[in-house]
Amino acid sequence: MKYLVFILMYALTVSGIASCRKSDDNRAPLFTSNTKPLPVTDVKVTNVAGGAIITYKLPKDPSILYVQADYVVNDKVKRQEKVSFYADTILVNGFAREDAYKITLRSVTESEIKSDPVEVQVNPLTPPYRSIAATIAMQDAFSGVNITCQNPEEAEVGIGLVVDTTGRPGLVYTEYTKAIPVNFSVRGFAPRPYRMGAYVVDRWGNISDTVWNTITPLYETLLNRNIMTNAKLPQDMATLWGASKTLEQVLTYTGATAGFYGGFGKMTTIYLGKPAKLSRFKFYQTTDGGLYNFANLKVFQVWASMNPGPTGALNDGTWTQLGTYEIIKPSGKVLGQNTQEDIDAANAGHSFDFPSPVVQAKYVRIVTVDTWAVENDNRLRIGTIYFWGDAD
Repeated sequence: MKYLVFILMYALTVSGIASCRKSDDNRAPLFTSNTKPLPVTDVKVTNVAGGAIITYKLPKDPSILYVQADYVVNDKVKRQEKVSFYADTILVNGFAREDAYKITLRSVTESEIKSDPVEVQVNPLTPPYRSIAATIAMQDAFSGVNITCQNPEEAEVGIGLVVDTTGRPGLVYTEYTKAIPVNFSVRGFAPRPYRMGAYVVDRWGNISDTVWNTITPLYETLLNRNIMTNAKLPQDMATLWGASKTLEQVLTYTGATAGFYGGFGKMTTIYLGKPAKLSRFKFYQTTDGGLYNFANLKVFQVWASMNPGPTGALNDGTWTQLGTYEIIKPSGKVLGQNTQEDIDAANAGHSFDFPSPVVQAKYVRIVTVDTWAVENDNRLRIGTIYFWGDAD
């Protein structure tokens, strides 16, 4: 009897599998009908930057699976959007300019039968790539050009930089971003005049007019660490590199993996040796406590001064904050877990630009905001550090 039950169960299982396979192979829709569905009704349009939001009423037709919108956004690109029968709104975007565009709406059944078309006109507002281009500003920067613009819509765009040296402009760099205030520099140019242009391209291939300017990059060099010393100002941390050693000497003394660090304290100040216009800096983490660990900096501030006050206070009017900077761990893994990508990023060093317009300083102060290990947030560790700029 048990044997017979087993045979019957096996037969049913095989039959079920075969049935499933047959169904999978045919891929036939569950609902079949050759009847044309009814179109959407009561269509309304709300125009937005570079697009439009279209609302409608879906007919009470159980065969409808989705609503489809077909349209053209520029001279080259046709687009199609689909939304399920659960929705009553469809977004059309990517239009090249403020103009009148025709949108064709159709309801579509599970059998891919389309309704009669419903045509609606949209008049998108200024597309983001055009409004961004209208705010582009270019100015001289160390070894290159600084480009800024505004992107309040947080649109995904590329900012292209072209250089014209022969009468035929060539693309040299594209910054892809969705930041609200866009600010970046492109370096590697000699200190002579260049005709440079910047434009904006969006993800549908729309390209703005090019904004041109004559840029003369500022002279930039690696600042001499042999004349940099510990300023040892009031409120600075105790540090192993002392007051007499130069920054180059302390790095030689402690090794490339441990620059200056020591007792508890959130600030340290470097005397540059002479006034310098600061452009950028780069530093490496210490390794004896582990990368992305211990008192290695995670978030920190950099301040500059020509003549610090006697108390060493940051709020005494003698200091200018150059920026707040953050080290990003590529993998995002928890404390103590580093991937090869994390290690490679740390070994390459962490580079940051100082803002424009440039600041001239004789003192640079580094202030801990956050370290990788919370219990060390009142400490500061830095390995090898370099500064670039122009020291006359």
